[in-house]
Amino acid sequence: MLRRTSGNRLRAWVGGPFTPSSLGASLLAWWNADRADLITLSGAQVTSWKDVVAAYDLVQAVGGARPLYSDTSFNGHPGVTADGTDDELTLASVILSGATAHEIWATVRQDALAANTTFRAVFSFGGTTGNTSNQLLRWVSGGQNSILWQIGQGASTAQPIQTTTDLSGYRYIRGQSGATGIVGVDGVDGSSVASSQNISTTRTRMFANTANTAGNFGQCANRDVVITAPLTAGQATQMAAWAAGRLV
Repeated sequence: MLRRTSGNRLRAWVGGPFTPSSLGASLLAWWNADRADLITLSGAQVTSWKDVVAAYDLVQAVGGARPLYSDTSFNGHPGVTADGTDDELTLASVILSGATAHEIWATVRQDALAANTTFRAVFSFGGTTGNTSNQLLRWVSGGQNSILWQIGQGASTAQPIQTTTDLSGYRYIRGQSGATGIVGVDGVDGSSVASSQNISTTRTRMFANTANTAGNFGQCANRDVVITAPLTAGQATQMAAWAAGRLV
């Protein structure tokens, strides 16, 4: 497609603004609360939330354990909110496993107070234990809400953290998992940690861990959870700008 510049010259135009879909084959999954057509409701309760790539379907059959959808709950935009007690959505499989390197990006409103020190999951996938799953967890460090990216290694975990940024209110999170693990909030990364991930194939969960009996329930609202292949520096810059824009 061509469009004219101010000097009346024609140049190629590659399309509209950047979104995760601009990543092409590097985009593996994207649960996007703006896509109301991919969310099934019972009243305001979410019974099903499909991703935009391959309709990976996170579901909840129990009424009392369903998070709530609102088209204005995320700073005036659509969001899905979990109560921190029993709300979660589950897919009975995983999108990637083993040692496959990947990234998780999430736009989140984190509601839990730092006085409550329970680990709370934003997103998780893998086997039924911490050693066999990857989990993006809110935790409390030094009296402040922080982020922990728990990477299962089969017999142990690697745990990159970022304690610089207060994980309260509207934030975006990036977790990177591969030969090294690193997690960041609002573009500020913590220290990298050597890892040797070994992820099993049991389930994927929004707002809870991957145990057979769900726990570590998130008290937050999610607008986006995006799974990607490892990104180039340029792609990561574009994703960070996009994610920051989703918070306002």
